[in-house]
Amino acid sequence: MARPRSNQEHVVPTVDPQKPPDPSSAPLPPLQSPLPRSDVLDREEPEFVDEPDLPAPPPPPRKGPPESAAGEEDPGAALDAP
Repeated sequence: MARPRSNQEHVVPTVDPQKPPDPSSAPLPPLQSPLPRSDVLDREEPEFVDEPDLPAPPPPPRKGPPESAAGEEDPGAALDAP
């Protein structure tokens, strides 16, 4: 583990002196990426909250009535009533 770390450290400094302005400019563009990325994250957040809420209710009611509308629903209601 100590050897690979040393190798990586040597590679970073070697590239720095070779391309000082290049590597410095590279990290600048990524800064602009977070702006558009925030929009994507914000959009995904609300979608995730709506997704579990929407698909959650439809599956249970749909599978219940069609599969066992008069089978499980009848005994279920009778057991719930008494």
